[in-house]
Amino acid sequence: MSEIGYPGTSLANYTAMIGGDCTASGTVSLTPGSNKTCTITNTRKPSTGSWSQGPGTYTATACAAPATCTITGFAGEVIPVTIEAWGAGGGGASGGRSVYQLSGGQGGGGGGGGGGGGYGKTTVSLTIPSSGILAYHVEVGTGGVPGVGGYSVPAQAHGKLGGSSEVRLSTSSGALVVKATGGGGGVFNNIHGNQLLGNGAGGAGGTGTLNSWPGLVGSATATSLSTCNGGAGAPGGVGGGPGAINNGGSGGHGGYLRSIAAPTCMAQSSNQQLTNGAAGANGRVTFTW
Repeated sequence: MSEIGYPGTSLANYTAMIGGDCTASGTVSLTPGSNKTCTITNTRKPSTGSWSQGPGTYTATACAAPATCTITGFAGEVIPVTIEAWGAGGGGASGGRSVYQLSGGQGGGGGGGGGGGGYGKTTVSLTIPSSGILAYHVEVGTGGVPGVGGYSVPAQAHGKLGGSSEVRLSTSSGALVVKATGGGGGVFNNIHGNQLLGNGAGGAGGTGTLNSWPGLVGSATATSLSTCNGGAGAPGGVGGGPGAINNGGSGGHGGYLRSIAAPTCMAQSSNQQLTNGAAGANGRVTFTW
């Protein structure tokens, strides 16, 4: 004995159990005049799947089959959905240029590392509507822009804030479901390339709503006072959440000092080794059911 699905119904979505006078495989022994009854009980399999997105703006939808949505189930089905949000990492600051001084000067200071993005997580009980579509508005942040140029354009030398990632009901102004903020940008605090003026600080770590896991603060820059080489850039902070996929960008390396007043500082050209900061890692939003 076997069964076929009603048009539009996929038997692959059900677990069948055969009972009564039939064996589990659906066979039954009949003799002349016998009367036997077999039953088939179909149980709907729970809907499962995942959906993950990087930077951008999206709409995640849920609806009843046979329509096709991000999450498709049967009308009235209650599906536990875990929603995770990773805020983007902050950008690292640029390294500083060296400065010439009669006493010999210093190499440029390293840039501060960007903060790691935050992480938020929640689980919702989603009920598949009998008609229409249930929608979630999803925004995923982009990694913070790195600092560039040393002191030539100080405003551009700081790392920038990483973008937030969030999920809301229906629209961008709907009720907040979960959110993770981006990590802060690394600080460029060596405007003249002189380590004596102070080093760039690390960017602040991001935070998350609901089961939050904040990112770590980016490190402050390394120092190398009265030397030829610039300071090393600081590492970015580790992003919050599993996988640390949203780390802050590292700071740039300070420039080399070339100085006639300090003969040991003639091996390389001025500001060799100077680098920009690194961009923060992008955010992410994931639905798992």
